[in-house]
Amino acid sequence: MHVLRVRGFAPLLASEAINAIGNWIAVIAIWGFAAFAFDADAGDLALLFVVLSLPGAVLGPALGVVIDRIGPRRALIIANLGGVAAALALTQADSYAMVIVLALPLGLIEAMAAASLDALPPRLVDDEDLVTANALLGGAQDLAIVIGPILAAVVNVRWGLAGAFAADAVTFAVGFVVAWRLRLPAEADGRVAAAPAEGDIADAEAGATAGATSDEPTSAWRELREGFTIARRTDGVRWTLGVATVTYALWATFGVLEPLYV
Repeated sequence: MHVLRVRGFAPLLASEAINAIGNWIAVIAIWGFAAFAFDADAGDLALLFVVLSLPGAVLGPALGVVIDRIGPRRALIIANLGGVAAALALTQADSYAMVIVLALPLGLIEAMAAASLDALPPRLVDDEDLVTANALLGGAQDLAIVIGPILAAVVNVRWGLAGAFAADAVTFAVGFVVAWRLRLPAEADGRVAAAPAEGDIADAEAGATAGATSDEPTSAWRELREGFTIARRTDGVRWTLGVATVTYALWATFGVLEPLYV
């Protein structure tokens, strides 16, 4: 497969699979084994789901501005370092309340890592290979859904909760090493200039940046507003965001209600 011969992509794909498996090991440890170990009730589990989801949901749009400014490679390095620290901190949890508190950064870390990873394929592969690259990365995440819980059971039974979180820290460390060694041929200031495929995108961008000069520094708040403007005025982006919002809203509802029936 041609895309696997692109410099840097194969290690990135492997590290994503490993990192996603580690995330599932941690999730199963928190959601299942820790709940039994600390005698958590349905309210505790529901609160945990909110803690894991809310930071990314609230701060996700702002993360796009940060990633655009520092570049996805640097953002992925930061996210993986944060993941190592958060996972190691969880090895010291001695109550479910502490698990919930220490898990709070994970939602933001996962959101930053996911957004950074999504921004990397266009900087690594040619346009004609982009669909294949994204499909392979998505497949790695799907594979982790199958392998992760199985390994979580093995790790938790053999080494306990601390072992599960330590394993997650190791997978974050693998992601850090791969991101550190990654070289992006198109990366200069963290941005990749691409011509819009449709006229409505160009119109949206023109409207969002009207009045700005090429030498004028753009504030983070202005970049965020421009992003919302493009999303609102571009049919494909607007509908994609709408479908994704409904999907994740339903998933969030399930995540909060599911513990009530366990």
